[in-house]
Amino acid sequence: GGLNKRYNELLSGVDHDWCCARSSKPMECWTPMLGGFDSHALPPFLEIPIMNAFRIIAFLEGVSYLLLLGIAVPVKYLMSDPSYVKMLGMPHGILFVVYVVMALMFKRQQEWTIRQLGIVLLCSILPFGTFYADKKYLR
Repeated sequence: GGLNKRYNELLSGVDHDWCCARSSKPMECWTPMLGGFDSHALPPFLEIPIMNAFRIIAFLEGVSYLLLLGIAVPVKYLMSDPSYVKMLGMPHGILFVVYVVMALMFKRQQEWTIRQLGIVLLCSILPFGTFYADKKYLR
């Protein structure tokens, strides 16, 4: 679209020798500043291989889920203090959505079957599930 055209115009003056150009795979590098994928957006010391980004999201989603279930919810109901749920709920929700979107994006790249994708998605709603998904499917 228009944003990609403008972005490419901006990059036309960039010295591409320092850019992430090690792979022809379009999803190899993630550009956090732009929230998307681009193999020419960052110098090598700033690039994040996309699978590592997914693994980090999976880890953070799993930790946030355990904190929510193990600390925030018991405190809410045993001590009538919903502040921890409010504090942890939104970050967990965002991480959950990012995890699901990234899993759907990786289905094609990793050539997962529908069953494998289903397991990776199911892991997002099970305690400790994302840690299993990381070990089994994301390495």
